[in-house]
Formats: sequence, structure tokens, C-alpha cells
Amino acid sequence: MFALLIIPLLVSGSLLVTSPHNIKLFYRLHRYDGQLLYMKVATYGVYSFIVAVVLAYATKYFIPSLTLVTWVSHLIDGSADPKENRITSWLILLSVATCGVAFIWLQICKFRMFVAAKTISSASNNAISINFAKQLIRLNELEKLLSDGSLGQLFFDSATTNRPVLISLKCRKVYVGTVNMISEPNEKQGPNLEISISPIISGYRDKDTLRVLFSNDYNDLDGVDTSIIFPLSEVSHASWFNMDIHEKVDNNREKKPETNRKKKRKYGRTTN
Repeated sequence: MFALLIIPLLVSGSLLVTSPHNIKLFYRLHRYDGQLLYMKVATYGVYSFIVAVVLAYATKYFIPSLTLVTWVSHLIDGSADPKENRITSWLILLSVATCGVAFIWLQICKFRMFVAAKTISSASNNAISINFAKQLIRLNELEKLLSDGSLGQLFFDSATTNRPVLISLKCRKVYVGTVNMISEPNEKQGPNLEISISPIISGYRDKDTLRVLFSNDYNDLDGVDTSIIFPLSEVSHASWFNMDIHEKVDNNREKKPETNRKKKRKYGRTTN
């Protein structure tokens, strides 16, 4: 009998935990696994159940003429014992109310997102759409998940500030560009599983010296989508990039071999 209550409790908890409208919880869902995930679902299911019980007693107190339990007990008439029918009716109504609370909760989260995006859109000096404002809210929440000094934080800053980064892949391929997309977390995987960059230049690292050698320039490809997507697992290392600084420090400590012509100028002619 109590399965009528346990199953809706888990269903309502699952709705709340896995909904992308509840971004604060959804973006952190990948941190939970196994029994910890079940406990998280059950916790939010219990929250919904408590709200449903409070609403049921509030309805009974303020609207005593509303006798849904009696009506349902007469409708099901599953036992000759009226008391048992009444208990079953209460469980059915609480189960429906628990799922209903979860649904209303999600609609409130969705409405809050819309109001926040509308406020940001109205307060912005530049005319931005509500969808763009929603994306800003998601980015702000995503930033809270990233650790300072991590690759994820580096790519996030590049995407939000349009600052170029140098990315070295494990295959020795090198890209310089700005990050234009960071994969959002889901119920199984965290953020930054994949990234997309708009390349400015690309090249490779020398097999022996690992010196960066640029071979391709994308600056003249206006109107062409040259975005490159690759998994974060393929990234060897990354850093901020500035061409002027790169040219100054690129092999600036390497000793240049002196030619015979320079030696003659330096030491002059030999005398017999």
C-alpha cells in the first residue's frame, strides 16, 4: 500500500533533481553517483511530500466542505473496511499532490529564470534578448563550479572575455584562438567535457624540441565558420597567448652559431 507513496516520492524527487530549469542543482548533479544520487532524489521527494501534507491539512482546515478523501474512498471501494478505504484514499491523494508539488516547483524555477533574465535585459545598456540574458545566468552559475587556476576556468574566461589562448593537444597539434563554446554539465558529466574554439592560427610542436611552429593563419577567412571542437581529455596544456610576447621569448636564449664571415670581422686577418 505504501508503494503508492514511495514511488511518487521518488518520481517527484527525480523531476526536481534532473530538470535543467533548476540550474543550481542540475549543474551539480554530476557530483552525485550511486547511493548518494538516490539519497539526493529521495531528499527532494521528501521535501515535496512535506509540502503536499501541509497543503492537504491547510485545505482541510480552510475548506472543510471539500471532501476529496471521502469521494475517492467511495470511488475505489477496494475493501469492505471503510477505514482502510479512507487510508488508501489519503495515500493516493498525497501521491498525486507530491508529484503536483514537484511540477509547480519546476514552474516556479522556470518563472524565476524568466524574471531574472527580463530584469537583466531591461537593465542592460545594450539591447540584449531574454534568451541571451538566460545564457548569462547559466554562465554565472557555471563559473561557480570551476576551480581557480584550472583549465576549465581558463577556457571559461576566454569565452567570456574573448581573450585568445594557446592550446596544445596530446598529438602535438597547437591552436591559438578564443573559446566560443563550453559544454554544459548534465546528470552524468561535468562541465568542459568538450570545448569549441574559433582558431586564429594553428601549427604543431616540434617532435624533438617541442618548439611551437605555426603553419596556418585563419585571419583572412571572414564569414567562414572555422570552429574546432575537441574533448578536454585531448588537451595536454593551455595558456594565455600574446603574439608580441611569444615573438620576444621564442627561443631567445638559444645560442646563434657564428659564421666564418663574422669570425673574420671579429678577429681580423691572420698574419704569417
